[in-house]
Amino acid sequence: MFKATSKGIINMKLFTLSLSSVIFLILILPAAFAQNVAEGEIYSLSVAPDEPVVFEEITVSVGVRNPSDKTISYKLEVVVTKEGEIVYSNPFTFTLQPGTGTFVSPILSPQDIGEFQIIAKLSDQFDIEVKDIEVKEINVVSEIGPFDIAIDAPS
Repeated sequence: MFKATSKGIINMKLFTLSLSSVIFLILILPAAFAQNVAEGEIYSLSVAPDEPVVFEEITVSVGVRNPSDKTISYKLEVVVTKEGEIVYSNPFTFTLQPGTGTFVSPILSPQDIGEFQIIAKLSDQFDIEVKDIEVKEINVVSEIGPFDIAIDAPS
């Protein structure tokens, strides 16, 4: 015959609690995170030309795809920042069939030289659930160098 002790009951409760926690972490938690990834992704973020020049047009290309098995409406926001301040922001909305993709390619003209960040944020059509974010850093240069300026000085 076995005799139950309070120590054995506590150990059994801890074992049951640990087992249920492990099952939750293995089965439930990954499924919750996988849902966001499986419903939309940014697979490409590029800028042309490779070395942007101030006051000249650049094309930002963002490739988006719907890897899920259902039709989904998205909002893609392309934001350009310099030193933490937004200098350009434009939202694009579109719907993708299952397994299809598209490119969004806004044309910009930088008005200043220096480091910029291009941020592409993909979310559901109501901008509630973020599906993916990509960031690209660019350096806008000037074609006028420090020795390209001629100043006529009186003699």
